[in-house]
Amino acid sequence: MLEEFYNRINLKSELSDLSKMICEKYNLGQYISEEIILVGYEDFNFILTTDTGKFCVKVFNKERTSEDVKKYIDRIELANSININTPKVYNYDNSILCE
Repeated sequence: MLEEFYNRINLKSELSDLSKMICEKYNLGQYISEEIILVGYEDFNFILTTDTGKFCVKVFNKERTSEDVKKYIDRIELANSININTPKVYNYDNSILCE
């Protein structure tokens, strides 16, 4: 079953390796664990636990284009700007994406 989730994003390494990289790039603290969110059908979402808290991580499906991702993030940022409760978008090197 997990292979289906990994295939969505073409993950060829351990999820813990990706999680540790995310912790480092976004300064989220020391990696503790992760838990895949099994609800959903397109992207790859998981809860990343660090020594500073829990974070919901979205890794976009390998089939999504850069334009698809930009539109998604624009919607989240718009919702945040009008105080609709949505996930926070973290920046990496003055960019919203970490590739």
